Amino acid sequence: MVIEAAQYSTQSVPAAQQLEYWNELICRRFTLLQCEAKPVSGYRGSLATIDLGSVQLSKVNVDPAGVFHSNTLVANTEEDAMLMHLQVSGESINTQRDRVQFLRAGNYAFCNTTERYSVEFEQPMTMLVAKIPTPEFRQKTGLDPFSVTCNHHAMISGQASLAAQMTLSAWRTRNNYASAQSRQALGEAILSTIAAEAISRFKTEKCDGNRYEFVFARAQRFIARHLADPDLDQSKVAASLNISTRYLRYLFAQHDTTFSRYLLEQRLVRAKNQLLGTPDSRGRVSRIAYECGFNNVSHFTRVFTAEFGHPPSKVYRSG
Repeated sequence: MVIEAAQYSTQSVPAAQQLEYWNELICRRFTLLQCEAKPVSGYRGSLATIDLGSVQLSKVNVDPAGVFHSNTLVANTEEDAMLMHLQVSGESINTQRDRVQFLRAGNYAFCNTTERYSVEFEQPMTMLVAKIPTPEFRQKTGLDPFSVTCNHHAMISGQASLAAQMTLSAWRTRNNYASAQSRQALGEAILSTIAAEAISRFKTEKCDGNRYEFVFARAQRFIARHLADPDLDQSKVAASLNISTRYLRYLFAQHDTTFSRYLLEQRLVRAKNQLLGTPDSRGRVSRIAYECGFNNVSHFTRVFTAEFGHPPSKVYRSG
């Protein structure tokens, strides 16, 4: 049995709906994206895609446009993935973190879905896109994903790039892999080749964790400044840092905690410090509870007692 790639085209819908339909397709396949093109009506785009285990491989043929993964879209993005953009024909400009990579046929660039990026092209073009879960990319390479995104300094292309050759070959022979096991093996071969090439080109930029600690520190500072906000949540913090909520959860997991647990602990510590710094008075506990982001005094009393072994009413300023 031959497994064909799923195929979609804007020609299957009325001209007035084609750009909207294309946006739905690319959001579903890659990440949250906004395709902007003129004219809006009659946009031509086709997408063929196949799953190869954890690697998703797609081919796009598109009219001129700009495709944007904006800060707003990043804030609503749950997944953390590396997108390898391999130019098959035409040209494109890929941008992430103020780094710009110009692609011609045979060149490729990486973008990561946890921060904003863009792909712009002034002529019709064809591109292969390999979507790889970032944890797998990191495990295979030991690299900070952002050391490779839109990094033209170590770019190789054409016959010199085994990763480009492997990805193109995999697409051309995709219909030869009928079983789930063979498709998964093909995906693993693509990932291994991409990883080996990334290591050889970017080995001087191994991840030392500094970037993650920097972003985590920024998250801590934002939380500290907004503890009084009872509606403070992951989405607000992630949006302030221009990262996804999934990436934010990953940062807290690296410190053996969760966002919710960390937020509660910080509110309780601040409340206790304020209780120790104020004399006993009527309404003191409820006032401090609200100042620390709790909107229910009973809940505050319960979690405070569970954390410190005594109710907040028993905490007094000494001296």
